[in-house]
Amino acid sequence: MFAKTDAQLAALHAHYLAALATELTPAQIDAVKDGMTYGVLPLTYRVYQEMLPDLTAEQQAQILAWLTEAREHAMDGSTSEEKHAWFGKYKGRINNYLAKAGYNMKEAEKNLAHRPAPGGGK
Repeated sequence: MFAKTDAQLAALHAHYLAALATELTPAQIDAVKDGMTYGVLPLTYRVYQEMLPDLTAEQQAQILAWLTEAREHAMDGSTSEEKHAWFGKYKGRINNYLAKAGYNMKEAEKNLAHRPAPGGGK
């Protein structure tokens, strides 16, 4: 039963993106996807970059790839909770990846919370 539902959802997803592509540029399609998923991808990607400014280009690319994959799944969620759950799953994968690379994620989060806001402030 789930396989049939998943296949139907995948077909609808592909059809929707194909329809968007007839009217919009790839950048505009990304904006639609971000709107459907509350802007979690760009926000989360920016936070990782601020939290870990010494990420390699390869690490940044991997994080963006996983967040992009999460967004594709999250688009199909019918509730905010379902959409955010997809990002939560992928953030766990990213954090494990970064921990294996030697990053202390708890410390990085703590340091980010204590940094002044960009543009001044406390």
